[in-house]
Amino acid sequence: MRILIVEDDRSTRSLLLKYFESFGECDSTDNGLSAVDMVSASLRNQEPYDLISLDILMPKLDGHKTLQRIRQVENDRELPQDSRAKIIMISSKNVYDEIMESLRDECVAYLIKPINKDKISYVLGQLGISPGSKD
Repeated sequence: MRILIVEDDRSTRSLLLKYFESFGECDSTDNGLSAVDMVSASLRNQEPYDLISLDILMPKLDGHKTLQRIRQVENDRELPQDSRAKIIMISSKNVYDEIMESLRDECVAYLIKPINKDKISYVLGQLGISPGSKD
């Protein structure tokens, strides 16, 4: 499983890398523009990301716009729904409108900070993903 972690805060990004590493091979970046480029490159190289952890509040390109652009890249490549990355939004904002916007843009889960390993494991379990899984 290939995982991309998009988080601008260095300590949170390191923590997320530690939490996700037992689930697959992890890459990370600190902004949305880079994330879109990385997703595009992974699709060109036929090594797509299976899972993306995406912070909402980021410089350059916020999480909502990043999510929309990633989905557009997948649409442009005509990826079937079951081949698209599972995207988990992560935010400190527990606001109904934020959550609904993320779901409309096709994220599969929305986690509220602070994040811990139990939250990550629970959500991934709900998605059918276990440590070391290949899906």
